[in-house]
Amino acid sequence: MKTVNKSEIFDEKKTSAIVEELQPTLFDLIALGLIIKQAHWNVVGPNFRAVHLHLDEIWALVQEDVDTVAERISTLAVSPSGQAHEVTDNAQLTHIPLGFLRDAEVIDLMTDRMSTVCHNIRERMAKIEDTDTVTADLLHQVVDGLEKQLWMLRVQGM
Repeated sequence: MKTVNKSEIFDEKKTSAIVEELQPTLFDLIALGLIIKQAHWNVVGPNFRAVHLHLDEIWALVQEDVDTVAERISTLAVSPSGQAHEVTDNAQLTHIPLGFLRDAEVIDLMTDRMSTVCHNIRERMAKIEDTDTVTADLLHQVVDGLEKQLWMLRVQGM
């Protein structure tokens, strides 16, 4: 974590504690976006179109979330990191299989990954709730959007 200049919002200790929860969230969201695109390009089956298009919607939401989280880190006067090697080394998501994937399998794989990200964010949110309500609210909004998309994806597989 590299501080660009002194945060005028919090002291260094609080800023560090907040960014320690935001940076892993950024890694997870970047990784989730990449996994979503991999599935989007490789989904096959009778529900191809619906799943393919829905994955695009989810990807767009995740990209907005990536930008929002990264900009919050910058707002706290810390340089966010989204480089490929750091995402690979630090994201807490497992890869999906290579090759074409049946639509039902894609739904299962994506609901699993999205659930993991939501769970991770909720845990991180709890750690900063009392320290920084603005960042906690930002994370609430990220989880809200992801959980809505998770629900919409999950019911397609029922």
